[in-house]
Amino acid sequence: MTYYNNTYILEPTKFSYKIADYFPQPKQGKVAVSLSGGMESTLIARIAMDVYGADRVVLLYSDDMFTANDPEGNKNVLANVTNAGKLLNKELIYCPFDTQLHETDKITSMMNVNKMLAETYGIEFSMWGFTKLFFDVAEFKEDPTATHETVIERCYSDPEKYRSIIEEFHLPTGEFSEYVKDLDIPANVYTMLRFDAERTIKRPFKDLNKSEVVDLYKQLGYLDLVYQTRSCVTDATREDKHCGTCFNCQQRYDAFAKLNISDSTPYISDQVKIARKKLEEKLNEIHS
Repeated sequence: MTYYNNTYILEPTKFSYKIADYFPQPKQGKVAVSLSGGMESTLIARIAMDVYGADRVVLLYSDDMFTANDPEGNKNVLANVTNAGKLLNKELIYCPFDTQLHETDKITSMMNVNKMLAETYGIEFSMWGFTKLFFDVAEFKEDPTATHETVIERCYSDPEKYRSIIEEFHLPTGEFSEYVKDLDIPANVYTMLRFDAERTIKRPFKDLNKSEVVDLYKQLGYLDLVYQTRSCVTDATREDKHCGTCFNCQQRYDAFAKLNISDSTPYISDQVKIARKKLEEKLNEIHS
């Protein structure tokens, strides 16, 4: 692969990203990509297929893992994943989870799944689309005493350290501030990832946020692909649209806005644009 050893300086943070550092070569087996249909997992799958060859990449999806108790949510996730499979022109493999075990003991659950993947498909390791923001909020998710108010107070006590959180969650306007603490990520997910210690779960975008991911799409020549991915998990996604009001849509729109790249995503509502404009006005007031 011609770009495997290339280093990319990604905007807006100018983060130095080398593909080879985040996409290790498997020794003998295959590589699995956990596919959600969003921009991160779709690009990881695209790069993996380029780097390892399509025949060595298995695309996995599972509604059991995140939306087992939400039938409507399952339909929306499936619509996104199915769309990604078509974009990548590759078959999707359903990965079953013991939902009760996964809720109570994610480490054992993932060990069981990894064993099944190795025995059934020859998977050496799997790749997940976790981004930097996912780990930035870990301290809040894992602190049982943290409240919405104390989280906001902590962020503003050190605005440089928490700069990305302040902007990503629109803290100056309060538009999505409740998600800093209540983002749908169980605290024990972090325990699972730390236990794994990079052995079977790889996180190629763990040092990037959505803007850097979009810039990587651009620099790799896959910008047309990102516009066709789906981030929204509302009913709108089943109509090939994004609702334009949910937090997922806002994160997506903001990622393009921070790069001054036009977002060609079809949004039903203009709320993402309105919210972004309000945020930029507040940020300008703060930094001026």
